[in-house]
Amino acid sequence: MKKAGDKKTSRTQAASRRKKAGKPKRSRRPQAPGALWLASAVVGLTLLVAGVFYLWTLDRSVVRRFESNRFSIPSSVFSRPVEYFRGSTIERDQVVALLRELDYASTRERRVRTGEYRLDAGERIVVRTHEFVLPGEPTFDSRTYQLDFVDGKLTRIRNADTGELLEVARFEPLLLGRFYGPDRETRELVSFADVSERFVPALLAAEDARFFDHPGIDILGLMRAAIVNLRHGGVRQGGSTITQQLVKNLWLTPERTFRRKFNEILMSLLLERHYEKSQILETYANAIYLGQRGSVSIIGVGQASRYYFGKPVNELTWGEAATLAGLIRSPARYNPFSAPERSRGRRDDVLSALHQMGFLDQDALAKAKAETLRTEPPAEKSRRAAYFVDHLSKTIADEFDAEELQTAGLEVYTTVSAPLQLAAEQAVYNGLAYLTKRYDLQNLNLQAALVSVEPRSGRIVAYVGGRNYAESQFDRVSQAKRQIGSLIKPFVFYAAVRNGYPVTSKLSNEPLEIPTSQGIWKPQNYDNKSGGMVTVRDALTRSLNLPTVRIAMEVGLQEIRTVLEDAGFDSTIPLYPALALGALEASPLEVAQAYASLAALGERFEPSGLDLIADQERKVLKSVVRDGRLMLDPASVYVLEQLLVGVVNEGTGQEALRIGYEGDLAGKTGTTSDYRDAWFAGFTPNLVTVVWVGTDDNKGIRLPGSRLALPIWGEYMLSARNWYTAERFIQPPGVEWVDIDVETGMRASQYCPGSRREVFVSGYAPLDVCSEHQGFIERILGIFQ
Repeated sequence: MKKAGDKKTSRTQAASRRKKAGKPKRSRRPQAPGALWLASAVVGLTLLVAGVFYLWTLDRSVVRRFESNRFSIPSSVFSRPVEYFRGSTIERDQVVALLRELDYASTRERRVRTGEYRLDAGERIVVRTHEFVLPGEPTFDSRTYQLDFVDGKLTRIRNADTGELLEVARFEPLLLGRFYGPDRETRELVSFADVSERFVPALLAAEDARFFDHPGIDILGLMRAAIVNLRHGGVRQGGSTITQQLVKNLWLTPERTFRRKFNEILMSLLLERHYEKSQILETYANAIYLGQRGSVSIIGVGQASRYYFGKPVNELTWGEAATLAGLIRSPARYNPFSAPERSRGRRDDVLSALHQMGFLDQDALAKAKAETLRTEPPAEKSRRAAYFVDHLSKTIADEFDAEELQTAGLEVYTTVSAPLQLAAEQAVYNGLAYLTKRYDLQNLNLQAALVSVEPRSGRIVAYVGGRNYAESQFDRVSQAKRQIGSLIKPFVFYAAVRNGYPVTSKLSNEPLEIPTSQGIWKPQNYDNKSGGMVTVRDALTRSLNLPTVRIAMEVGLQEIRTVLEDAGFDSTIPLYPALALGALEASPLEVAQAYASLAALGERFEPSGLDLIADQERKVLKSVVRDGRLMLDPASVYVLEQLLVGVVNEGTGQEALRIGYEGDLAGKTGTTSDYRDAWFAGFTPNLVTVVWVGTDDNKGIRLPGSRLALPIWGEYMLSARNWYTAERFIQPPGVEWVDIDVETGMRASQYCPGSRREVFVSGYAPLDVCSEHQGFIERILGIFQ
């Protein structure tokens, strides 16, 4: 029991503890409502400001990204438009092969649709062309051609739409290649107008039926998809709108997180706030992934339409549009080439949805479902004109760098002729296979190069840098420097003619020795035979080395070097006697330029494969102007042309006659020492073609140019001759023709048993008349005449 004094002591101790605490102890009471509200307001306002700022930042980001969005599109390289002329010697199968290269599809239907062809009895092709537009030219409308062939000749061309008989059938340029970037993607940009007629309705039916009704996200669609998926126990429908899919494809990572989904919804709402539905659809159509072609991704409906159906997207049928729209969900699963049944089923589902939405009536639905599904992929092709495309990229590198070519979607139009390029590639392939088997050359990796140029413009029409681009990308047309052998002889004799040597000049064919810094040089003829005298014409026709060296030494090596440089040889030209026999290393492209100078009467054009470059809107960015320079004397060149016609008609180039060309045909074979290089350079007034055959390791083949290079040249020219009118070389002023006695080289008289009409630079024809074949009485009478 506590006492009173004890209470006092207790109070004193308590007071002492409170004093030590510094202030009296108070009981707890709740804070005032105003303070709690203030704290909540501050937190809420902070969150609101942060949210508004985040939303504003996201909004700016969406606008900036959409406005600055530029699809990475590889630039495309095209040939010149394809043309077939009435009367051309060409097989129906050759035309069919080119149509397949252009991705036309075969059909048996009576009505041939755009991008299709039908083979009829009687060697007839019926084909419906694509519409196409070239920069700076009016649209070339789609039309139906009827092409009739008889005995390997295109005898009639008719416009089946109008019944009009035509001289030429014209098709779109052939896509030769693309400058791909590291992503290996290809797309063809389309506008909303291109896709609005059929693809957009099919897209809505397949992916987002309420697209024009929702603000970017579709709550009803999400709920409906959830119900369907629950009912089927798996994912049968997606809830993402087209806008959401676009946001995911362009701007978001594929990770599945709440934050990413939240951003997707916000960005979709913001995107629709700023842009029209048509703009969103257009961008989506150009951005969707729709499959693979080898290592290249097919991006966008434009490129997919070309790949799967061989036509532009604005030419799609309802069935084709539905097939493409059905691919979006899973391009691999619904690929019509690898899974035709699944693809057909998916297509029919999309068509049924189009019917339910009112885009198709019952008859149109039935017709669309009855369409034949194209189940064969386009033929896998190696890169067309691959060596040429590589060469072209180097020639334009100063103005268009690699990144621009890989991403800017430029359209590069070239001078290459698609039929001639294919003929050249086939000639090289067939020729090397034949030579390898015919001469048992399996132990040699035989290679070839072929380049074909129009001499009066420098336009390259065909370019093959090797037998197989996949095996070797080394371009033997422009990169390989090989000795040219006897191909140099025309320029030696041109120098002689220009310096006053008539073609009837007599040259010694006897052995000779020439001192050089490396000792005595003893040239020999190809057959090791020598002796007698020969004319300039005979020396070149028979490709004799001894007379050639003699006349070269008389004219002077410096003079010959000047001629070679004027003709277009860019390589270093050595000044030693062996130059006269082709001890000069040059590329086939240099040789083609030099021989083109001969074919063009001395006017030199730089060989070029570029015509023009345009941007995605087909605005011309660069157009090639082709100016020639007169570098050689026309009269002397004409004389040389006639000598080279003789090489083909009577000499080492006679094999060239088998192409049956009806105009002037000139050429020269070439073989280097130890048979390391075999050449043939042949030309008409409108086409120069050079072929080289050899090995990359410089091994001797023991066969001349007439056996190795000329057959490849001939096979190619059998096709090439059909694209050029047969012509004669133009005779310039300063040239005369004189009848010459073949024995004496003097002007022929009526008594000469053998004469030929010979060409001379004016003033250099012989003046004396032959009297060797007159009898005594005729000579006496001639004195008194």
